[in-house]
Amino acid sequence: MIIHPPAVSEAAAVWVPPKAGQTYGIGVVIRNEPGVFMAGLSKKMDATWADQGTQAADLYGMSEAILISQQQEIDEIIIEGDLPNVLKIFKESRDVTSSTGLRVTDMANELRKFCSYEVAIVNRQGNRVATRLAQHANLIDNVFVWQGQAPEFIMPLLISDIRL
Repeated sequence: MIIHPPAVSEAAAVWVPPKAGQTYGIGVVIRNEPGVFMAGLSKKMDATWADQGTQAADLYGMSEAILISQQQEIDEIIIEGDLPNVLKIFKESRDVTSSTGLRVTDMANELRKFCSYEVAIVNRQGNRVATRLAQHANLIDNVFVWQGQAPEFIMPLLISDIRL
């Protein structure tokens, strides 16, 4: 079953940290080199990550992207995010004693299993599909995965992204 959430304005597409006790979600989109949709995910944020703010949300999304890519047997991967601080932590993490440092180390080890990988910063405008999928997660109980065919509610964003 596909849930069609209401349209979202550009202003509403900005990520806002949750209030105490509020649930929120992550969105992941997997595309091939020409930008064609291969897979997507809307998922409620895991409670072990939820109280740690925007860094944890972005890292959790990155870990889910790595997992889906492995399940899809993708050989080469580019992880994109719109929070430069998180990507800097990911690329340069030396603090392996913190929970964030341990998670980053685990993700780096998983990325090394790919033939090639890259971690890149994109502006928020370039991350609209993932943002929309994250918003969708608030309308579902746990997780929703699409393979091959994108859900209708992100089609306009996918099309406009390819034109950018």
